[in-house]
Amino acid sequence: MGYTAYRTPRSHDHGVDVYVESRDTLAGGRIVISAKRYRSTVGPDHVRALDSVVGDQGAIKGILVTTSGFGPESYRIARDKPLDLVDGQQLRQWLHQYLGVTGR
Repeated sequence: MGYTAYRTPRSHDHGVDVYVESRDTLAGGRIVISAKRYRSTVGPDHVRALDSVVGDQGAIKGILVTTSGFGPESYRIARDKPLDLVDGQQLRQWLHQYLGVTGR
């Protein structure tokens, strides 16, 4: 897809785990990805934090990925913003579809 991905250092990363860069002249830019390995619902504070980082970094999008799920307030905050919320179910589907990985 023409993207380059960079993992961030474990500390002082402002909650960002991966930066994705695209040089595409029409849809290029930086995407910030934050991953949360949780058993419980990811709270809206993480969505707000990612939105702030997207603005601070001048990113075109932020993606918050979790192994669990999101509550209604998290979806409300992300609506109409350049944020995508990827829950555990969607993550497992993608892992199976693109990498052949199965599991819970």
